[in-house]
Amino acid sequence: MLTLILLFSWISFIEVSQATAGERIVVPIHALERHNIVRYWIPVKIGAKTVEAILDTGSTGLHVIGETVSNQDYSPTGQQMRYSYSNGQTILGDVATAQVSFADTAETKTIPIDIIRDLTCNQTVKRCLMPLDKRLEDPGQLLGKENYQAIIGASMPSPAFKVAAPNPLVSFGDAWIIRLPRSGENEGELIINPTSDEVAGFVRFPAGQGPNQGGGRDNPIPGCLTIESSRKQYCGPIVLDTGNPQILVIAPEQFHAWRPGTKVAMSFDDGSNPSLKASFSVGNGMTDSTRLAVGPFPNFHQPPTRVLVGVEVYKHFSVLYDYKNGQIGLKRL
Repeated sequence: MLTLILLFSWISFIEVSQATAGERIVVPIHALERHNIVRYWIPVKIGAKTVEAILDTGSTGLHVIGETVSNQDYSPTGQQMRYSYSNGQTILGDVATAQVSFADTAETKTIPIDIIRDLTCNQTVKRCLMPLDKRLEDPGQLLGKENYQAIIGASMPSPAFKVAAPNPLVSFGDAWIIRLPRSGENEGELIINPTSDEVAGFVRFPAGQGPNQGGGRDNPIPGCLTIESSRKQYCGPIVLDTGNPQILVIAPEQFHAWRPGTKVAMSFDDGSNPSLKASFSVGNGMTDSTRLAVGPFPNFHQPPTRVLVGVEVYKHFSVLYDYKNGQIGLKRL
């Protein structure tokens, strides 16, 4: 999972100008399965180098493995960075600035990025996926497959949430739509600065105003998961995360996974329109996007019940991130 837990230290924050609505940019989203996990990536140009970056809506910022770009592609700031993902893996590196662009657009922005130098383990996470006394020789292992060269954290940040390398999409526009590729499609779309026609029809929710400090807290919207046979419900903040390959219910219950084949309904309610609903069947693999596990999950610092629906919601809905108005929108595919 690529959900971020904030652990920054030694950092003074860089001010980044927020873009107003500008050029409409369409970036292809590609899907690739590796190690039984489907990841979604987009091409991002950093300096003169185009890299494949995992699209992760559960974290914030552009993080690039140092070996994939040359020193001429970025300018060091002299600042260091350190933060962990909720699986315990911790990125160490440097903050830099670089000229960044998407797709074939001529529009380029100079923005802060993180240059990954090393990986280790966050010792406060009991079930870290790495031994505490060992660092990875290949930082690419963090990304789930050898060919990925970066992570682009596309969470819509709270205005109070300050990081050294903020979401780069905010520098290009004040809204974006994510439509992941469906089964049989070669690619989906990331649309930055969508037109009025493209944003029409979305049911909008205020983006959660919680701490927005990763760990499965980014941009929650109200909703429920319902086990159709028993009508058992898990309601609370629902978190969308393209970097999470399964569904987790963070609740004060003994850990258990629902039986494969169990029918589940996912619903979202804005209080004024009929609930948006989608159904799926529970999967059985540890890396299955429909595997549904329930428990306290100490890595997520148990608050009231909340539901991490991972990538599953993107299989049923296009998702609008309206940064200017602080809203997330859903529209059935």
